[in-house]
This record gives sequence, structure tokens and C-alpha cells, in this order.
Amino acid sequence: MVVMTVEQVDIYTVADLERERGRDDRLRWELLDGELVVTPSPRPIHQSVLGRLHLLVAPAVDDELEVYLAPLDVQLSERTVLQPDLLIIPRSDVTEEGIFTAPILAVEILSPSTRHRDLVTKLGILQRAGCPHYWVLDPADESVRIFELAGDAYRLVTHARGAEDVTVRSPVEMTFSMRDLLPR
Repeated sequence: MVVMTVEQVDIYTVADLERERGRDDRLRWELLDGELVVTPSPRPIHQSVLGRLHLLVAPAVDDELEVYLAPLDVQLSERTVLQPDLLIIPRSDVTEEGIFTAPILAVEILSPSTRHRDLVTKLGILQRAGCPHYWVLDPADESVRIFELAGDAYRLVTHARGAEDVTVRSPVEMTFSMRDLLPR
């Protein structure tokens, strides 16, 4: 039995994360400001939206950038390791050991179990880390939220629903709607 005193706080590090997720359990492990977060593997709707988004984004990036899909760690500090559903990062920031800087774009697709974390916790972490673009896609609500960093804070620049077109110019130029990303 583990007894914790009032002074003890559960603050996890990268070493703790690696030790805990050493097993092949189909769970997604992240470290959010020292909090160890474990979520189940994504549902089919999530993966369908992610796959369609990747098919739209990948051809639009220039040669200096790389597009990645989760699971892939983005280690922002000893106490923060994220796995955005999709990210764009300069090729020069990718090392053999991993990614240790904020991406240019991070995309999260909401699930019932991740909704609050993606809209509040991860948004705050990525904002502090200086990630210029953060997109949140909500299959249940058929909506897309596009956040851009203005100074040191995100501002919501687009909130589109259903078949309403979303046009972005940076970090990629493209037009899409949430309906384009949903299974038919």
C-alpha cells in the first residue's frame, strides 16, 4: 500500500511515462504538465476523419515541412509529451530521437473522452509552447475550430459547421468542410 503525505504531488516525468507505457496495451499515453493521461485507442469515426484530413493536408505542404499522424510523441518538456492527432512540423525540427519543439500545426479530433482536454488543457499547453496553429475537429457536432496564435494567446479565427467551407492560408493553403471529412 502506498501512503501519500499532503506534501506529495503526482508529478510525472518522461522517464515515468516511458516506464508506464512499456506494455503493448493499445492505449494512448500522454504527459500533460506532469499529469499522466491514458486514453483508449480512437473510435472508427475518429480514424476516418483523421485519414480524410491527412489526404487533404499532405499534398498541400511544401518540401520544408512534414506531416505526421498519431501516435507520435511531441516532447515539449520533461513534464509534457503530447500526441496530436495530426501535426505539421519543419523537417529540420525532426530528429532520430523524436520531436522536441512545438509543431507549426497541431490538430485534435474530439472524442467524448478527450473533449475537455483537447479544448482546454492541450490548447493551453500548445499556446504556451508557441504552436502557431491549432485546429479542433468535432465529428459529433460536425464543426471545425481554427485557432491562431496572436502574440502569446490563441484567438478563434474560424468556427464552421457541416458543409460550411473553411479556407486556410497557413501553414497550408486549402479549403475544406467538416462534412468533407466525415464518412459518407
